[in-house]
Amino acid sequence: MASYDKFTMYHKMFMILATISVVTDSRVLGVDQQAEDVVEYACKHTLYYVICESSLRSDPRSNTSDIVGLVGVALDLSIIQARQMLTQIQVMKINGRSNSSSYESECLDDCMDVYSDALDDLNESTHALTMGDYDTVNQMVSGSMADGQTCEDGLEDGKDGNGSSPLTHGNQYFYQLCSNVLAIANLV
Repeated sequence: MASYDKFTMYHKMFMILATISVVTDSRVLGVDQQAEDVVEYACKHTLYYVICESSLRSDPRSNTSDIVGLVGVALDLSIIQARQMLTQIQVMKINGRSNSSSYESECLDDCMDVYSDALDDLNESTHALTMGDYDTVNQMVSGSMADGQTCEDGLEDGKDGNGSSPLTHGNQYFYQLCSNVLAIANLV
């Protein structure tokens, strides 16, 4: 009878350990699945779902982020785009793109100024996010969006309705990334 009791005890211990192992494995697997669901959930609340989904999924941090973490990733992506816009504007000025008209040259100078301001605002937003100050995040990101639009408006005004500016695509992408930040931040 003693050997039967030992067998029963070992069998129960085995079953408990197996159950713990299965629960632990499903929780570990559930985190990855949950992260994917968080990205999808967040992006469904934006105006630019495709851009949200593709940009967030391009950053591996999104795989393990919660909503607040996704706001940080989205902010970082907006910062990268603001830096790319500044670089593009500088290259245009260096390559003499602005020689086509003094108005366009002035607009590019203005664009450099507003994108510098946007970059400052986005960096301040990142700091505000770490402090849990979501109102400041919203204010600074909204200001950044306006800065990018100011650049585009100035360049388009010089076109007299003859097409888009040389920065239209980048300005629009920056606007859409910032819009996504705001939408995701509003989920917090």
